[in-house]
Amino acid sequence: MTADTIDLTSLQDEIDSLAAQITKQGGEVRTLKKNSSSDADAIGEAVKALQILKIGHKELLVKMEGASGGKDTFNRQIFDELILRKMFVVPSFEIHGGVKGLFDLGPPACALKVRKDLERYRYSRDLFYIDMFTHFANIIYLQGGNA
Repeated sequence: MTADTIDLTSLQDEIDSLAAQITKQGGEVRTLKKNSSSDADAIGEAVKALQILKIGHKELLVKMEGASGGKDTFNRQIFDELILRKMFVVPSFEIHGGVKGLFDLGPPACALKVRKDLERYRYSRDLFYIDMFTHFANIIYLQGGNA
């Protein structure tokens, strides 16, 4: 990793952290506004804190855009962590220690796949639907002699 990559990664972490703080502070503001017994000064202070967080978030986004040269960059590591965290894909046999390179579809990806497949087979009344699908890394495919 280069120094630029580390800076972009740490900057993205700061942006994500600030976004979480904004969400939390926004919830507090909504709660204060919902309670009729809340003090107007307390609501004002909470809104002011929320605005400060949003300004800081916008400044970090501008800094991130400047650091990336004004172009959108694709960070593969962040993407991989996101699809694992959101369970779009799950390492196969994860509970048994896992086999490197094999992946199963998680619930969100299965829902997308089923919806796509149902749309495809909606008008095909003479077809039977059987599904056996395995995802694995390209290197495993190539080493298995399937290229």
